[in-house]
Amino acid sequence: MQTTSIPVMGTVDPIRCPESQEDANTLQAQLDASALELSVAKAIKSVRKDLQAGRVSQSDASVVLLSQLAEQLKDSFDAEVEVKKRGSVRRNGKLSLSACVALPSEAYIALALVTAVDVLGSARSTSKSVTIAALANRIGRVVSTEIMARGVDGSAKAMLARFHTDAKKRSSSMQSRVDGAHALLSTLERQGLEREDEALLGLLLVSNMIAVGVLEKYTPVVKFKARRAPASCVTLPDELVELLEQVAEKLGTRTAARRPRIAPPLKLTRADSRFSTNIGYKHLTFFSGRNQFCVNWDLIESEAPDFFDAANHLQSTGFRVNQRVLDVMLEISKSTGRAWDNLGLSIPRPAGEDIPALPEDPTEEQIADFKKAMREEYNEQADKRRRFRSIKSVVDTAVEFSLQERFFLPTFHDFRGRIYYRADLAPDKGDRAKGLLLFADAAPLGPHGAEALSIHLSACAGDDKISMEERKRWAYDRSNDIVAIARDPFRFRDWSTMDEPWQFLAACFEWAGYIEHGEDYRCGLPLSVDATCSGLQHLSAIRRDPVTAKAVNLRAGEREDVYMAVGEKLLERLKRAAQGDLTGLSVDSPKRRANTLTERAEEAAYKRRQAYATATGIYEMLRADKKHLRRVAKKPTMTLVYGVTTEGIKDTMLEFVREDFADHVGGAGLGDVVAARMLAEMIEQAAREALPDAVKTLAFLREFAGSMASQGKPFEYITPTGFLMHQEYRKPLKESKQLLAQCAGLRLRIRFATGYSSDLDVARAKNGAGANLVHSLDASHLAMTVAAFDAPIATVHDAFHCRPCDLPELQRTLREKFVELYQNRDILTELVEQSVVIHEVSRDSLPKQTPMGEWDVTECLKADYCFS
Repeated sequence: MQTTSIPVMGTVDPIRCPESQEDANTLQAQLDASALELSVAKAIKSVRKDLQAGRVSQSDASVVLLSQLAEQLKDSFDAEVEVKKRGSVRRNGKLSLSACVALPSEAYIALALVTAVDVLGSARSTSKSVTIAALANRIGRVVSTEIMARGVDGSAKAMLARFHTDAKKRSSSMQSRVDGAHALLSTLERQGLEREDEALLGLLLVSNMIAVGVLEKYTPVVKFKARRAPASCVTLPDELVELLEQVAEKLGTRTAARRPRIAPPLKLTRADSRFSTNIGYKHLTFFSGRNQFCVNWDLIESEAPDFFDAANHLQSTGFRVNQRVLDVMLEISKSTGRAWDNLGLSIPRPAGEDIPALPEDPTEEQIADFKKAMREEYNEQADKRRRFRSIKSVVDTAVEFSLQERFFLPTFHDFRGRIYYRADLAPDKGDRAKGLLLFADAAPLGPHGAEALSIHLSACAGDDKISMEERKRWAYDRSNDIVAIARDPFRFRDWSTMDEPWQFLAACFEWAGYIEHGEDYRCGLPLSVDATCSGLQHLSAIRRDPVTAKAVNLRAGEREDVYMAVGEKLLERLKRAAQGDLTGLSVDSPKRRANTLTERAEEAAYKRRQAYATATGIYEMLRADKKHLRRVAKKPTMTLVYGVTTEGIKDTMLEFVREDFADHVGGAGLGDVVAARMLAEMIEQAAREALPDAVKTLAFLREFAGSMASQGKPFEYITPTGFLMHQEYRKPLKESKQLLAQCAGLRLRIRFATGYSSDLDVARAKNGAGANLVHSLDASHLAMTVAAFDAPIATVHDAFHCRPCDLPELQRTLREKFVELYQNRDILTELVEQSVVIHEVSRDSLPKQTPMGEWDVTECLKADYCFS
């Protein structure tokens, strides 16, 4: 792996600062044209590179183009098959009908196109000739392999069905299994096409592609006289390659605008509004989403004034680059040592530098260990290279805009009403991007600004679980250290180990300014105000649930920790499991206990003992380390409202099992996956115990959306801001399939979905209902807050950023708008009534609501920690 393939960070040239608004508009037009040109050039370069490497069929441009060509080829192939059906008797040298109908016609065409484009694209770059016979044989073999792969799947299912039948009869003879395996292997040998059919089928498909114009036939020029005429060859026509590049050029215009703007974006008034007059950005509208049905293109400003006011306020807020933070980043990026490796700014080293070389005569075990170490090191360095490219994009953009006194970040929204930034240097791009940004309009700190800075510094340091008074004094108690960091961040490196190092460093610079100039110091640093698990906050307000409201700090009093609340319940469940209670867990499923075979009973009992031992080890570890307990419970609790499944929690737990609980799980012998699933099921039980009403609300939404979808109706809700959240997940006409055929030595993935049916996907509707409704309410709270806030502001969903002097006002506005969102409003009743009126569904066909609690939502006006 060569590091020279990655350019050095920050080598781009800064954009000059415009002298007037007219100059800014002119410069912006030039930047738009340049950005489009670079994006298009990048897309074309990528296509040419894929063509040379023999993988162009997997590029976006090729998928678009080949899908159009496939329709013509399919008609031609179907006509050939019809002719074959009318004369189904096979004669010498003719293609058998069975070879033409073993797969759907779309599969034949897709395999032929992909194989031909990749093989001929690679040959074109090396000036090699490919004969018609060679390409036909290659395509025929690929088709035969696919037929064989599908046969494997069907034969394997049949064999498993026989095994299950034998098991029910208590006939578990090993000989019968061996016989079945031999039968499967012998079946596989007969699954593919015969050699003659492979060649003839490939020739038919190649002939069709030549007829349609996908391939071009030619006779190669022979320098010396040969005994026989040269064989006919095929190549990709120049017109096809040019067309491929033209498609790539059009697709390139879709990704050219992820940059800040020097001129303010145009005002947004409709869902299809564009932020620029540049016609090259015609694809980039205010709404952006993959699902063509989950969108309301008729949305206009008069229907949702707060929503549009919020979006326009966000993208008219001016920013500038934090030059002091940028200078530190660029200096560290030049470092050749490893002192700053944790910041990810240095070019990743080649893999294997730290791995000892093999001895001259290594053993097999040493070779295996060496290969494993090299594989892990290579994967780690590959991840670092990907992260480095992402970081480089942010830093390079900051360098480009470093001379600007003010720039803007255009926005877009999804079908839930959530607003995002359309730029790679934006508050939603992580700690580095946040540390590089300042509001263009700085303001004096005033009487409360220093305390706000102190609160922000404590949060960036990861010390945000202390009381509010302690956070207000946090920076004062460490003032000398903070000022020392600001004066020489390369000598005093404590900032680099903080939870949010770049935001912490930026705050250190501002704190030093406050120490020097006092309350008159003008500060434009964006301070963050976060909700406490906003999804659960909205669920508690929907049903006036006092228990969940207290857990997520919506009630007055001391700071609560919802993750620890679930963690404590998990700890109790682990203790019960350690004592022998495995109720509700898959390791103690009825299927195991119902099996009366002696060996099966012994195996089940042994598995339960392993579960007891695993639960005991994990319980003792988490009881002694409450921070670790919180980490285990945090992600599953946070994603509960977004429809996380047992499988999803299991995948999260698998990391903890393999990294943190390896000794307890490995020693008990339970197995990583089984232990992770057991933990996931325990966390689900813990969440039901700690947050019972929230779980019931999510269950109601699942049932409601499922009922609507089963009646062919979308899941919709007109939010308090007037925004229509429209969830409509339709079933594809054909499922996507993965082909196991080999082409150019690569595994292929081909999608056969050609559109969507009118039937709604009930399962997907149920899974998305809770998350989409909560997201739409969260977006409504954001829109109402931003529209009412008359100062510079930035947002990242449930996190809000303002200047230090504006922090008290922002916190007050957040609380007031949250109360306004839910006071005198029953969200679930509105949801039902809207569905009955708009979609004319029967009220009896919808699930019954759970009774609303008695918690007074206005209590959050006195809650210090709900948005902190």
